[in-house]
Amino acid sequence: MTDERQDYYVVKIEQALSKKDLENAFEYLKIVNSIGNSFSNPLIKYQQAKILYYQRNFSEAEKIVRELVKSENTNPLFHELYGLVLMAQGNFQEAKKELEIFDDFFDSAKSKFLLGVINLLEGNQKEAFTYFKIAYEYDKVMFSKLLLNLEVELFSNTEVLPKISILLSKLLE
Repeated sequence: MTDERQDYYVVKIEQALSKKDLENAFEYLKIVNSIGNSFSNPLIKYQQAKILYYQRNFSEAEKIVRELVKSENTNPLFHELYGLVLMAQGNFQEAKKELEIFDDFFDSAKSKFLLGVINLLEGNQKEAFTYFKIAYEYDKVMFSKLLLNLEVELFSNTEVLPKISILLSKLLE
């Protein structure tokens, strides 16, 4: 397969991941991996780590994305995923550092929302409220999507959502 075919499947993986279609994402990843030198491509490694994250295989995802951050430390998406993986593992202090790097690159509703979540998990409700308020003011629609994704992807089995709900009711007053 040529690099063009590899690029095609990289896009297909990302499309499948955006739909949370892990089965197809994994199948496309297997095709890409059958191409020579696929593991030297940081984007493919990133996608593999992302699939592992969605499969809740956080320790394997962490190994891959940690190496990506070391070798490609200027890619904000690597820092975002690393922060999410660390957050899922309960390593909030390190997750916060990675998400702050992500925020330095993308001052956005998403980066502020994630910093709000990590501060909430650390017990910093006042700071979490500030980040949620900024995220909400940046983009109300994105804020709602992030809140829905948060429930589905990561924290459906924790006490985080009720805490966020309380903060949101204050925000919307």
